[in-house]
Amino acid sequence: MQKWCSSTDILEFHLYFSTNYNQLLGRGEAVDSPVHLVFKAYKAVQDSVFVRYIIQKEEVYFEDKNGAGALTYEELIAMATNMHNALIAQGR
Repeated sequence: MQKWCSSTDILEFHLYFSTNYNQLLGRGEAVDSPVHLVFKAYKAVQDSVFVRYIIQKEEVYFEDKNGAGALTYEELIAMATNMHNALIAQGR
């Protein structure tokens, strides 16, 4: 993940993460919490608006009493992609 942490290219990260995650699963490895890894990576982005959005999503994730596992990493990636695209559309 360090390769991506120096960049703010969210879409590049998604490909990087998904590729590595699937390779680990393909080798029979377990990844305890891909959602936590994705949250951690997103918080390294240099855009403060994006990071604030991610922190809000993370707080909701942890406050959800019903929900260990209520949010998948795929859903988190989809939300981040939507926010990323909205920020680009706004000229950020």
